[in-house]
Amino acid sequence: MTLFNREQANAVETLLKRGMSDFDIARSVCADNEDPELLLEAVSAQRERRERADAL
Repeated sequence: MTLFNREQANAVETLLKRGMSDFDIARSVCADNEDPELLLEAVSAQRERRERADAL
């Protein structure tokens, strides 16, 4: 699974809070030469971690 750098991780958190879809978030944070689908699993995992943390 792809890991985010700090800037990407912050952007992912912000976009999750805005309610964007996982694919739209992946598209927003991927580098120009990167396929957003490669980040999709990482975004989904981050969403799941966030939802579990919010449920506590």
